Amino acid sequence: MRSPPRNHEIMKNVYHRRVEHGGKSRHLEYVAGASIAGFVKVPDAMLASGTV
Repeated sequence: MRSPPRNHEIMKNVYHRRVEHGGKSRHLEYVAGASIAGFVKVPDAMLASGTV
């Protein structure tokens, strides 16, 4: 069963954020990248909403 196109797009975005924040060395840290991406997302959302 294929996932809906929206879910596929969300998962692609999650993957790209993990890679972006996972380090630039030969060994990509997926777990650390996911954690950092999550921490970055919160202040970005706060700034976008005008909270900060």
